[in-house]
Amino acid sequence: MPADDDRLSPRGGVLVGRPVRVRRGAPEPTYFSSRHRARVGTEGVVHAVVARASRDNPLIKVKFADDVVLFFNLDDLEAVSERSAP
Repeated sequence: MPADDDRLSPRGGVLVGRPVRVRRGAPEPTYFSSRHRARVGTEGVVHAVVARASRDNPLIKVKFADDVVLFFNLDDLEAVSERSAP
C-alpha cells in the first residue's frame, strides 16, 4: 500500500502535468485491457481529467514516454515525485 502522500486527489490541486505511476492493484480493475496491464508500474504524465458522475474518482488521461495514451481511474494511479519522473 502506498504512503498517503502518494495518493492523488481531484481536490488536491492541479493534476494536469503531474507525473504518475500506474498502481498495481489487487484485484485488478475490471476495465484493464492488455494495454493497461502492460503499463502497471510504468510512469506517465497526466494530460487531462475527464469529469463524470464519480467526482472522487475521475477518469484520467495519461501519456507515456513512448507517446501511448490511455485512460485510468484516478484510484489506479499514484503520484511520482518530480525528481523520478521520466
